[in-house]
Amino acid sequence: MVPAWPRRFPEENQKRNSPEDTIRALGLMASYFSMASRHHSRDSTWAAIALAAKLCKGAGLHRDPARWNLPLVQRRRALFWEVYQSDISHSIALGRPPITPLSFVDCDYADEDLGSHQTICNLKYKYCRDAFVPIMDLLLSAYPTKRSYREVLELDAKIRRLQVPVPPSDNALETFYARQLLNAVLLTLHRSYMARAILNGNEAAAQDVDSSRPFDPFDSAQTPYASSVAAAYHAAEEISRSLHGFVVTDDELAGRVWFLTYHGFSAAVHSPPVRQDRPTPQLQ
Repeated sequence: MVPAWPRRFPEENQKRNSPEDTIRALGLMASYFSMASRHHSRDSTWAAIALAAKLCKGAGLHRDPARWNLPLVQRRRALFWEVYQSDISHSIALGRPPITPLSFVDCDYADEDLGSHQTICNLKYKYCRDAFVPIMDLLLSAYPTKRSYREVLELDAKIRRLQVPVPPSDNALETFYARQLLNAVLLTLHRSYMARAILNGNEAAAQDVDSSRPFDPFDSAQTPYASSVAAAYHAAEEISRSLHGFVVTDDELAGRVWFLTYHGFSAAVHSPPVRQDRPTPQLQ
């Protein structure tokens, strides 16, 4: 999450102690828990964001304010989606369901003419709504075994169509995050199926099936999940390369931001199990 809690919009008044201020304070608290405190776990961050999400619904932020002629339209929109995206990010990292189902949400995004920061934020929210939420429904539901692998590949194709050019920004962290959204999403979608492909290889080795032919997880003839291996490997490679460049630029900041270490560790875990001397694979 690139924290956007302190951002204020031109139309905002100076009213104090509003529900929006309380929600913003909880968001800042969650950001502190995740990036600046060694005394709080990821559960503390998730709990703070979950409370903020409940207060959002209590304040009606999940409904689009323009349709109800409410004031502070852009502020309410931006605040709701920042809370929603934060809840999804932490929920999927912990394997927990989201607080607010999208079927109850009709809030629009804040206007992008507010600047490049809002444009990048809206891109983050779109990936959250159109990529991470479907992934959670597909992989973290109570009955994931009823899903077919074809649905995974169809979702992959849908997610790839979300990719758009990232606008220039003076914030290096924000730009890095926006450029790695697609890779982070694809790695999240395919990593469990990559693990299944590796298990297929272990089973073949245990049964001594055609020992003269080494198991190749990229070969669709040897595992039905070869497409996921290719996608996860390529995403992990891109994340690792970009993260290395960012750490060289600002190692102190890179060590504090949780999503960098989370996705970096995930990429590192999913790169070694497959052959490193292969050319960059393409999704079939």
